[in-house]
Amino acid sequence: VVMDRMSKAQKYFHGHSQQISAFAVSRCGKYVASGEIGKKPRISVWSAITTKSLQVLSDFQEKAVIGLEFSNTSDLLAVEGMDKDHSVRVLCYAGVSVACEESLTFASHLMISIC
Repeated sequence: VVMDRMSKAQKYFHGHSQQISAFAVSRCGKYVASGEIGKKPRISVWSAITTKSLQVLSDFQEKAVIGLEFSNTSDLLAVEGMDKDHSVRVLCYAGVSVACEESLTFASHLMISIC
């Protein structure tokens, strides 16, 4: 839900068919990333202004997305999965498409933030 404080109007993002398990807003306030629970959970990156989908990412995690964090410049998105290794993928964007991807693996839930 995105609410305009002045008009009190609300807009809704309808891009998930499963329960949302993680959520992040970019520091610039323009982008939202939301992740879901599922065998192959999806990550949706969408506009905080229009609630329109910018990109849907899948095949990045297993079971659920349990952590999302944008970088300070909003061009990187860290994604933590609920797999046995709590794998973390850092996605960098060129516009609204994934330009590169790096994967990390941790023995326990360690992701706090990305700069």
